[in-house]
Amino acid sequence: TPPVDRRPRELPVTGVERWLRDPYAVYAQRILGLKVLDRPGASAEAMARGNAVHEAIERIVRTWPDVLPEDCADQIADFIVDAMVEAGFEDSALARERPLARNCARWLETFERDRGARGATLLIEQSGRIAFPAPAGPFVLTARADRIELDAPGNTGGGAAVHDFKTGQTPSQKQVVQGFAPQLTLTAAILAEGGFPAPPTEATELLYVKVTGRRDPGKVEDVSR
Repeated sequence: TPPVDRRPRELPVTGVERWLRDPYAVYAQRILGLKVLDRPGASAEAMARGNAVHEAIERIVRTWPDVLPEDCADQIADFIVDAMVEAGFEDSALARERPLARNCARWLETFERDRGARGATLLIEQSGRIAFPAPAGPFVLTARADRIELDAPGNTGGGAAVHDFKTGQTPSQKQVVQGFAPQLTLTAAILAEGGFPAPPTEATELLYVKVTGRRDPGKVEDVSR
C-alpha cells in the first residue's frame, strides 16, 4: 500500500492486465523503479519474431490499402523475413523461420481477403486514451490497438472489431469474462468513449488473432461471445 501520491495515475490496458494478474510487478516497476532483467541464456528471438509478424501485418495493409493482388503470399512472406533480417536474425535462424513465414503468409492472405470483404475502415496501430474521475483525482487509461475495423454503414450495424495479433498464447474467453484478461475489453471501452481517432463506436467483435505458421498456421478467437 504505497502512499496515494506515489501510485500511478495513468496505465495502459496491458498494465491493468498485469496489475490484476501480478500486482507486485506493477509496484516494482511503477513505485520502486525496478526493471525486469532477461533470464540468463534466454533467447530474444521469440519477441523479435512476434514483432516481425506484427510489422508484416501492418505492411500488408499499408502496401495494399484497398485490394490484395493475386498470389501475394510470397510478398507477405518476404515482409516477415525482411523484418527478421532487420532484427538481426542469423542465417541459421532464418533457415528455420522461412518455412514458418511462408505458412504465416498463406494464412494471412486468406485472413486479409476475408476481412477485406467487409468494406470496413481500418485503424492500424492507433493510440487511444480516456480519463475518468477517481477518488484521488483523474485516472488516465491508454491503449495502442493493433487494428480496429470500423464497419461500413449498413454492414453489421456500424459496429467495430478490435484486433490483437499474437504469435504466442492467447487468453481464453473464460479469462476475459472473469476480468483477468481485460486488454481487448478496455480497448473497446476507450473506443466506445471516443478515445481513438474515430467516432464513439461500440465493439461488436473482440478478436485475438494468433499467427504461428505451424501445423495450425493461424486462428481467430472472438472472445466477445
